[in-house]
Amino acid sequence: MARSLLITIEDNAVAESLAYDISRAETHGMPILPQGTVVEAVAARPTRWCKCSATAKRRGRQKPVGDYTQVPKFGWWVHALCMKPEKNIIDNWIQNHLNGCVNLLPGIVDRYEKRRAALRGDVR
Repeated sequence: MARSLLITIEDNAVAESLAYDISRAETHGMPILPQGTVVEAVAARPTRWCKCSATAKRRGRQKPVGDYTQVPKFGWWVHALCMKPEKNIIDNWIQNHLNGCVNLLPGIVDRYEKRRAALRGDVR
C-alpha cells in the first residue's frame, strides 16, 4: 500500500516547479525525498466560482440558469454562461478528490504529535 498526498500550492509557478523537481528526483537524486516518490498527477484547482444572478430552483437549492460544460484545459464542469464552477465545488475540492476514500491526515497528525510529546516528556 502507498500514500498519495494532496497538496494545494496557491502560486502556480511554485507548484509546477515543485512538481517538476519531484518528478526529476529519481534521476537526479534529491536526498530530501524518500525513494519511490513519484509525481502522478497535477490538477488545477479553481479559486473563483459562479456568481451569476440568473438562478433557478433545482432540487431544493438555487443553481445558475443555463447549461454546464466541461472545460477542456482543466476538466472542470462550469456554468456555460460565466465559465466558472459552482461554489460548492470549490468548497469541497479536496473531499471531491478523495472520491469516497478516508482522509488519513487527522489520524497521522495526532499519532505524530503524541509521539513527539512523549519524546519531550509531555505525556499527560
